[in-house]
Amino acid sequence: MTENDSSSTELQPARPGIGSRVVRIWPFLGPIIGLFGITLAFYFHAQAIQERVPMYYVSPQRAVIVDATGPAPSELQILHRGQPVSGRSVVALTLYFWNDGRVPIRSADILEPLTIEMAPGVDVLEARVLKVSRPVVKFAEGPILSGAANSLPVTFEILEQNDGAALQIIYAGTPDAPIEVKGTIVGSARPRILSAAAAASFFKPRDPRLSRRSEMRFAYATIFLAGVSLVVSLVFWFRGRSSDFPR
Repeated sequence: MTENDSSSTELQPARPGIGSRVVRIWPFLGPIIGLFGITLAFYFHAQAIQERVPMYYVSPQRAVIVDATGPAPSELQILHRGQPVSGRSVVALTLYFWNDGRVPIRSADILEPLTIEMAPGVDVLEARVLKVSRPVVKFAEGPILSGAANSLPVTFEILEQNDGAALQIIYAGTPDAPIEVKGTIVGSARPRILSAAAAASFFKPRDPRLSRRSEMRFAYATIFLAGVSLVVSLVFWFRGRSSDFPR
């Protein structure tokens, strides 16, 4: 072996080891794994939220049966318990009440009775349940008390997620009289009202298969992210491995 051959052998760079390959891969693999972990964290956090969410919505379309606000008095006369309702408009509205949370609301969870209250001076003439999500709910309207004619109590046995009822309320008062659902339920504040803007999309007819499709899309996205992480890892691993061999 000549002196030149010996010196060239000593100056030949050492092949990169596993540690150097990991260092080259890590700057790219870390953000991908981080993004994958954040996506899973948001998903499982949303699935883990367990609460009672009593909600209600008042339909903006109110049917004016007798209009006392016009220039000419209405010729239609309404009798309530044998007494004429005169000098005031008679209006019908529809109110929806349901549990939007994952935790069921039972009758024992009601700390303060649920009541549908209208503005002072408004008299609730009649109320009836138009529709109930399931018979087991046993949703019912209570009697209208003479001392609180603007208040209507409601009761039910249990409201699981998306369980609820639609009520029709006929009252004597202005067509735009405000209405509110009051009461206290364990684990939640007073019932929340759904705004008209949110209801525009909330009450759209929805295919029951859509929720299943959403779950499948998330599963496919999770598998895709995992596959991308694996492919990137293999690409950089093979690139690091190919640098071990002389060109």
